[in-house]
Amino acid sequence: SPGEKVEKSFKSSYLSGLLVAISPSNLIFWLSVFGTVLTNSFETASSFQFLIVAIGIIVGILIHDLGLMTIIA
Repeated sequence: SPGEKVEKSFKSSYLSGLLVAISPSNLIFWLSVFGTVLTNSFETASSFQFLIVAIGIIVGILIHDLGLMTIIA
């Protein structure tokens, strides 16, 4: 049926996006961004602020990847 084909297309698109998101080059890129920002905030922030910054960066990366996968799909 036509609806089933669209659903399979979305699933395959998200699976492809997930594979790109967890590719080694993408992971190294995000770890370098994450590490650089955390290094800068570690020197100037308290431990609670550091935790908030770390969580914010991870959430931002996840939103970026999900948004990109949605646009591509």
